[in-house]
Amino acid sequence: MDEKVKKLEAQIAEIKKRRDATQDSKVRKRLNDQAKQKQRQLDDHNQRPSNMRTGIDPKAGKRKRIPTQRDIELHHVGTSLNNARAFFEGLDTAEKLLMEKRFAELGMVPGDVTMNALAMTKTDHRESPTAIHNIERSLNLEGKQYFKPGATFEEKLKAVDAFAADQRTLRKLAEEKSFSSIEETGGLTRRVEATATPEQSQEYQKVEQKRRTETARDIREYGPKTHQVAGTQTEPDVDFNILRHYRSGAQTPPTTVKPKAKPTNPKASATLNAIRARNQRFIMFGGQSDFLPEIQDDFSESDALGTPLGGARTVEMGDFSFGTV
Repeated sequence: MDEKVKKLEAQIAEIKKRRDATQDSKVRKRLNDQAKQKQRQLDDHNQRPSNMRTGIDPKAGKRKRIPTQRDIELHHVGTSLNNARAFFEGLDTAEKLLMEKRFAELGMVPGDVTMNALAMTKTDHRESPTAIHNIERSLNLEGKQYFKPGATFEEKLKAVDAFAADQRTLRKLAEEKSFSSIEETGGLTRRVEATATPEQSQEYQKVEQKRRTETARDIREYGPKTHQVAGTQTEPDVDFNILRHYRSGAQTPPTTVKPKAKPTNPKASATLNAIRARNQRFIMFGGQSDFLPEIQDDFSESDALGTPLGGARTVEMGDFSFGTV
């Protein structure tokens, strides 16, 4: 464990001790905020790939290295510090590098870095019922456990796939919200209002130019390195049921509804079940019965006879099944 981790963990423990010892609600709130701030620093230190500059500042604002406009915040689009915390806690240097590689393979770069940032309006980020962080909570993905406490490093690595799939769905939702609010009609309205005077316009352009310059600098410097670390990269499939639900404008989380059973014809169902139960069929050739595998009606890349592409099917007549070419 490096010295910075020891120092931050000691500071967090001390702040929490003081917080729990006081009965003053204002003091407790102040100390609790301090503990969260130190925990954030610890999470970022544990997760941020080595030598990467900070790209997400919790306070945002136009005076930061990567500045933001008045109503814009940077969202941890790949994975939040809180969600990824358990995967990086207690790792040594070699294990951290391996975990970084696995994250990169699945398109995630953790920590307060530009490669993990997405510009969002405050409303879409955290201030509305359908803000991305509220959706995250409603889906029970905030701080979700993917392995038991005390899990080995190997168990953590195996759990990254499931974690990445959830984060990919959240990322897709966040990207759609960001594009709709910032790039489409709403974004145009915001820009017009933000540049109503020459002075405001100059300030707006100054912030945008610095943001683009610093963002491009980070991507140019860190992008190739990230791809090199990852090697072959893949992205998990998103949960389209969740996407369709929130795209419809719903403000409550989706619920799993068991579909009602369709009414069936008992006689037809019995016949269908009997057919499904057969693993083999008798096919007649020249008056002789040969026991051959059942020909499935699924697509096959083979052009041989007896496959769908080859054109063969079985035709049932009475108690017999005849092969057709």
